[in-house]
Amino acid sequence: MAFSGPRGPVVRQIVAPCIERKWISQSDAARIRGVSPQAISDLVQKGRFRILRIGGKTFLDRGEVQNYKTKRTGRPSQMKDSCPGPFPSKLDGGGIFFLRQNSEGLALIS
Repeated sequence: MAFSGPRGPVVRQIVAPCIERKWISQSDAARIRGVSPQAISDLVQKGRFRILRIGGKTFLDRGEVQNYKTKRTGRPSQMKDSCPGPFPSKLDGGGIFFLRQNSEGLALIS
């Protein structure tokens, strides 16, 4: 691939070693992560990796790809136990009680 202009060979000498050591293609990133190239492309579009674009090609930082931790997405799970600690002795006798928010916090109302 030839670069146009008088500084073409100099650019090639600087950029090529940088790409070989630190920057990898999306397909190489997919092989490293064990996912599809489309999955890497989606992460690039979401801004999860720093990228370098040269001549229409997208390169990713090898270290970021190797150290990437997946983020949990979607709705957070519900707490399974929403009752705070043991019940007050008022509840031992049975009946229906309600919790009401007041200025001091939660109040138990029979």
